[in-house]
Amino acid sequence: MGKRSAALYPDWDTAYWLLVTAHVRLDQLPEARAALAKLVALQPGLTVSGARQRFPIRNQAFLNTVLDGFRAAGLPE
Repeated sequence: MGKRSAALYPDWDTAYWLLVTAHVRLDQLPEARAALAKLVALQPGLTVSGARQRFPIRNQAFLNTVLDGFRAAGLPE
């Protein structure tokens, strides 16, 4: 679903949150890093702490999963 969303809406950053997280969880780090690069291109200066403050994810467990994926893919804290 994330790949299709990114293909249909290449400027929609949420698709890349999902792709980064999914690729990390599947141990596909090159793909996760590529998705992260696109996300950072859409949101220059993005950091893990900035994402924690800005992302509209109310479920803390899911938010932590996304942020852990960002860390694993190389996003700075």
